[in-house]
This record gives sequence, C-alpha cells and structure tokens, in this order.
Amino acid sequence: MNNFIVRNLIGLHDIKDTQCGFKLFDRVAAKKIFSNLHLARWAFDVEMLYIAKQLNMGIAEIPVRWKEIEGSKLSIVPATISFFRDYFAILTYYNTGIWQILKNN
Repeated sequence: MNNFIVRNLIGLHDIKDTQCGFKLFDRVAAKKIFSNLHLARWAFDVEMLYIAKQLNMGIAEIPVRWKEIEGSKLSIVPATISFFRDYFAILTYYNTGIWQILKNN
C-alpha cells in the first residue's frame, strides 16, 4: 500500500524504494530541496524526492546492502498513521498551492 501511494498518488513512479538507503545531494540541489522542505517526520524523504522531481533534478537509485537488526523500536500502527498523514499533506498542500516550491533558492 505504501509503495502504491508513493509511486502512483504522489507521482514518484520511477523510484522503487523511497525509504531505505542514503540520500546524497550536491550543494546546489541540497540548498534547493531543503529550503523547500516542510515535513520533519517519517515521510520527509518522500517530500525531498517529490521536490527534486518537481525541480526536474535527476534522481538515481543505487542498491545499498541492508542488514536488519533485531530490536527495532518502531510501532507499526503509529508509524503508519504518521506516514499517511504526511502523504495527505504532500498531496493536499502542494496541489492546492498552500505549499509552493520556490525554484530560485
């Protein structure tokens, strides 16, 4: 469900995994993306990718080896609610113009 929302509703069709892995930016891209960022919760990286796409920045996915470590403190229900709240904010606030992406930062 999460992947469906991110890829189809938010429009990040070309990205297979928005949550796992590193996000690397050059100085110019970082300044433009982070100066437009609104979310500070779980889905901030989805918003970063959304902003990058809206600014026509190239996005490349490079595989990262991941080893799951037992003992995660993540509570699935509150985390899921937080994700959906943030996705709703991205869709609603950008599409209504409440949040705008400034291109000349």
